[in-house]
Parts: sequence; structure tokens; C-alpha cells
Amino acid sequence: MKPRTSDWIWGLLILGSAFLMWGDLDRQALDHALGLGFSLAMVLPALLALWWLDRLPPTSARTWWRSLGFGIFIISILATYIHLYVGVTVTEKAVESEVFDAGKAENLGDLAGSILSAPIFEETFKGLLPFLMLLGSVDHAGLRRREVGPWPALLSGLLVCLAFGSAENATHFARDFADWQGRLFFAYLHAAFSLPMLLAIGFAALLPTLSSRIALSLGGWAVSVALHGLWNAKVLFGNWEGSPGPWFDHAPAFSPVLCVLCVGLVYWWEVRTLRHCGADPRPLSQPPRSGETSDLITAREEILSRPLASV
Repeated sequence: MKPRTSDWIWGLLILGSAFLMWGDLDRQALDHALGLGFSLAMVLPALLALWWLDRLPPTSARTWWRSLGFGIFIISILATYIHLYVGVTVTEKAVESEVFDAGKAENLGDLAGSILSAPIFEETFKGLLPFLMLLGSVDHAGLRRREVGPWPALLSGLLVCLAFGSAENATHFARDFADWQGRLFFAYLHAAFSLPMLLAIGFAALLPTLSSRIALSLGGWAVSVALHGLWNAKVLFGNWEGSPGPWFDHAPAFSPVLCVLCVGLVYWWEVRTLRHCGADPRPLSQPPRSGETSDLITAREEILSRPLASV
């Protein structure tokens, strides 16, 4: 894989974010790094499964490392600073209003960060890479048509979600490592929140116009933000009148199952569609990146060429 200018830019962004995360080299940075290693070990089976399935044709290694680096380092830093900014700003405005005392104003800032900024910005960042691929496919600005569609969007999005969820877990582990049992599946929970958005972005590539693609993507994003916000409200307030109910308490345990079901559904749809377009199915039964995939690439071009060409 020959390096591009964009690869160097991505590398610098990831290294800069890693420096902001661990640059102090103190005890907390070491604990965070160890927690991140433990968190990534929890999602390693999912990453290996995605790598094994990734042959429709295989996603580029460039997309893999960018997605993982974006989730682990860049989103973590951006989300942290935005969360702090929103919390501090709301707290200051509440104090200046003289309606709330200092304690209630600080609680209001934490509430705004947890229920508003966290769901909105985190879900936006988690869907950013597949959405940019979707937009870039319109004029082919350095992208290929086979890099959009249900499977590429779901794959790149899940990589980002699992990576970011692992990094968020590491922050909690650095504070209290005994917390790992309660957060065992939280990386998968982040992925489950984003499934409506990722599915919408993926299937939006099959729609005939750019406006319809954006509308479907925004609809999926809104559902993901709502689910994330409801979960955060549930954590803060417990069961309240109109809450999702006690079943929502078990969402972390069910999240890996939801991810498996969505991956299976999208993979089945992709394989079925490629075969209907005359693709040779033999590479699908061989180890990843070992078989000839030209037929798969041609079939994917055929699937996407008509809606993309009509924009």
C-alpha cells in the first residue's frame, strides 16, 4: 500500500491525539493505556470476525487503520473537550443567571453534557467516516464505488464504534479498574446505539438522489442519538415515568447479539445481491484477502452504478 498525503495527515492527527491522551506519562496515563489494552481484548473476537467476513471484496487496509485510529484517539479527544466545554459553558451561564446556586448549576452542566452533547457529538463522529465515503462516492474524489454500500458502511462504522467504546472504557478503568465487570459489553453498546445510523448510511448508497441519501442518513442519525440519549438519561435518573423501562437496563448484555444480527443480515444481503449480479461466490469461502475478487468488484460496481450515476 503506497502512502498518500492523506495517510500522513491521518497519521499526524492520530499521533497528536495519542500525545494529548498519554503525553504526561504519569500513572494515570499508564493505567489508561493498560485499560485500553484490556478493553480492546474484549472486542478482539468481534474485530477478528469482521476481518474474516470482510471479502465482499475486502476493505482496504487504509480504511481499517484509519477507522480504528479515529475511534480510539481522535474521537476520544474531541468528545472529551466538547463534553467539558458544554459542561463548563452551561454551568457558567446557569450561575450568571442567578437562578441556580453553584451546586445546582454544576449538576445542570453535567446533565447537558451527558444527555445533549455526548449523544449528539459522539454519534456524529461515529458515523462521520462512512458518511464522508457516501458523499465522496458522488464525484469519486479519491474514493471507489465499492467502498460505499451496506457492508462497507457497517464495517467501517463498527470499527470506529468498537474502538471508541474501548477507549471510553479505558477512561473508567483508569479511575476504578474494579468497574470493568459493569462495563464489559459497553463497547458493543456504543456499536448498538449506532446501528440505525450505519444501516441508514449504508443503504442510502442505493437511493437514486443525493438528497434522499442525506435524508435517510439523517433519519438514522436521529434514531441513534435518541437511543444514546435515552440510555444516558436512564443512567442518570434510573426509571422515571415514560422511561424505556427495566428492559433497557439489560441493553449492554443484548448489544453484542444486536450487532451479530445486523452484521449477519447485511452480509447475507450483500452476498445474495452479488450472486444475482453473476459474481463468482468461491472467494467468499476462502481465507480473507487470498482469493481473486475481480468478479466481486465488477458486481459491486454494477449494483451501485445505476443509483450513483443518476445523481
